[in-house]
Amino acid sequence: MKKNEAMSSARSYRKTQVRQGTYALGLTAIVLVLLVVVNLLVRALPDEKTNIDLSPSLLYTISDTSRQLAAGLTEDVTLTVVQDPDDADERIQTFLESYASLSSHFTLDSMDPALHPEIISEYGIEDSCVLVRCAATGRHKTVNFSDIVVKQPNAYYQYYYNQTVMEERWFDGEGQLSSAVNYVTGTDLSAMYITYMHGEVNPSDQVNGLLSKANIETKALDINEEGIPEDCDVMLISEPVSDLSADEADQIIAWLQKGHKLIVTTGSTPQNMFNPDNYPNLMKVLADYGLTMKKGIVIDNERNGGRSNPFLIFAVVDEETESFPSIDLSSSSIALNMASSIGYLEGTRRTVKYEELMHTSASAYFYYPEESTVTQDFNQETLAVKATDGDTQLILFGSGSIADASLSTNYTNLSNARAFMDLVESLYPDLTTVTIDSKDLRVSYNAVSHGLAWGLAFAAIPLVLIIVGFVIWFRRRRK
Repeated sequence: MKKNEAMSSARSYRKTQVRQGTYALGLTAIVLVLLVVVNLLVRALPDEKTNIDLSPSLLYTISDTSRQLAAGLTEDVTLTVVQDPDDADERIQTFLESYASLSSHFTLDSMDPALHPEIISEYGIEDSCVLVRCAATGRHKTVNFSDIVVKQPNAYYQYYYNQTVMEERWFDGEGQLSSAVNYVTGTDLSAMYITYMHGEVNPSDQVNGLLSKANIETKALDINEEGIPEDCDVMLISEPVSDLSADEADQIIAWLQKGHKLIVTTGSTPQNMFNPDNYPNLMKVLADYGLTMKKGIVIDNERNGGRSNPFLIFAVVDEETESFPSIDLSSSSIALNMASSIGYLEGTRRTVKYEELMHTSASAYFYYPEESTVTQDFNQETLAVKATDGDTQLILFGSGSIADASLSTNYTNLSNARAFMDLVESLYPDLTTVTIDSKDLRVSYNAVSHGLAWGLAFAAIPLVLIIVGFVIWFRRRRK
């Protein structure tokens, strides 16, 4: 009897084991099936839904501006990476994959220029770039990798060692690509004519880059040779060293009266200590809108660059102004170097309206380089102004440094170029711009206040734990 009971108990135990093994096997199979299904579902999702951007500056996070641009596409756009595969930049490639996933109208491919030299000659491009094309419009635009990963001289090595050491400073993948997509799918192009026969100072590379991103094409203009073209709606005269001719001034005045727009920057350059008496024809153009330039260089006792550069003025800008929509005036500044002051003439027609864009504090005075003298009185001086008469607009700056990026080497919080672009873009009412800031590639460090106190605290914590552990161990040992 006992033997039968033992055998029955053994069979029952084996059955229990079989049931448990079958249950465990079935549960394992179900879990594996679920994992496979979940994996397939996740892989079917777009990359932007599954990739988490853990980069310090969120390089791969795409703004709503680009998402709206991609969502509004009606034409197919091809993004072709032209580069030797062995030289690929993983940051750019990862960003392109994320960007291309925004719309089904995007196609991302790559070409090795060594295997496809015809693409270089057909589009006149260089190696290491993204070729953005739209077959429907027939337009294309090249985005060089050097415009995506932007390098700048390291200020520390320049200042202390007089060495030019380039460092990666900005990542502008989104801004460059969205601008290119906006260009190739757009319908109308905008142009800015820039005079060049009077020793003018060309806009900086930074401003030219912003103009290109805004799809504003710059064209050189010699008024004496070709007159003012019919498609010229916006003109720039940038820090001329010599005066306009009388005929040029008359042509510009007549052109402005038709409702066009003019930007003029004056001020002292290394080639010329600006004196309005040497520019009678340019002053004639300004006078038609009630403006003139005062003699001398402005110095602001309250808002200057200190002993290193007393001629640098951190301009006062009304925080409620709508002229600089892309600038946070609470955290950035606009600086003008070697500036002249703008004056207003009496007797100007009442249809001309003025908007003062920038001015000094009430502690400004003049330095006259020709006489090496200064004025004894202090006043607030106008540094930039916009004059409007119907559709005509004239923007006048007392310094060309508004379009110069060299100041940003020593003053990192300046928004000169962006301020200039805000005013330029306001002159194109039909311009569809894509304004996306670059992302900082510099390593950011956390600054810990009261470092000594925190250091002592973190050193004391493990010491306290060791002492407590020893006490507990000692008490247990005595028991």
